[in-house]
Amino acid sequence: MAEMSGLALQQRLNALGASIPVIVLTGHGDVPMAVEAMKAGAVDFLQKPYREQALLDSINTALCLDAAARRSSETTDQVDQCVAALTERERELLDHLLAGKTSKETAKALGISPRTVDAHRRNLLRKFGVGSTKALLGLLAAGSAEN
Repeated sequence: MAEMSGLALQQRLNALGASIPVIVLTGHGDVPMAVEAMKAGAVDFLQKPYREQALLDSINTALCLDAAARRSSETTDQVDQCVAALTERERELLDHLLAGKTSKETAKALGISPRTVDAHRRNLLRKFGVGSTKALLGLLAAGSAEN
């Protein structure tokens, strides 16, 4: 590139918060340049001449990583929206679930019956669109992995 190097472009994209996968393709690369590119988040570093299959493999990897990042971001957004829609009591119950408390322990701590705890738990599952407490905890773990 005439105006700036590929590494400078990668640094600029990172500074702008662009979350796109980068593959560095160079005719004049060396080990320090490759290390710098990879530390800055490059998916791959290829030197010319390159094998077409190597480039296609790198592009495929970049696309897969980008798709996974987008899914993760969507999960995080979904979890954040669901948590924001909870009542105060549901949030309290969620905290107890995350702490691994049983319905009886939660009921005692909140001063309510275990049946009421179970009713709130069903509401939580419905609001998050999952069928079990285990699935809810998995969704929360996936959603908070980004945070």
